[in-house]
Amino acid sequence: APEVYELTICPGYALATTACADTGSGRCQLKYEGGAVTGPNDASEDDCKKRIALAKVDFSVVPGLVRQAPALLSAPGGEVQMVQLSAGVFCKSHGWIVQVKDGGMVQFKLNGKVDKVTKY
Repeated sequence: APEVYELTICPGYALATTACADTGSGRCQLKYEGGAVTGPNDASEDDCKKRIALAKVDFSVVPGLVRQAPALLSAPGGEVQMVQLSAGVFCKSHGWIVQVKDGGMVQFKLNGKVDKVTKY
């Protein structure tokens, strides 16, 4: 998928939500696991129409986000459950979300700068 609405990276697999003409919603989810891609599975449509070209995403910031997030949430030993490249508020931009088990989530701008910290 050259463009996605959302990309979720979890331990062991990744999910890409992209445009698909063959589904009722016009969107589908592809799953990458163990070196293979499966899908497409129908994905729900939201209000966001903005897609991002994966070739333009700097994935080199991801390891730094994973290292920073637990400390920013005052959970230095916290386990990162998910990293998500997601559409921002009202789909004006895309950014990274890092979720830490029993800690919360940190929203980062696409360039890796901290945007918002939510503890829970």
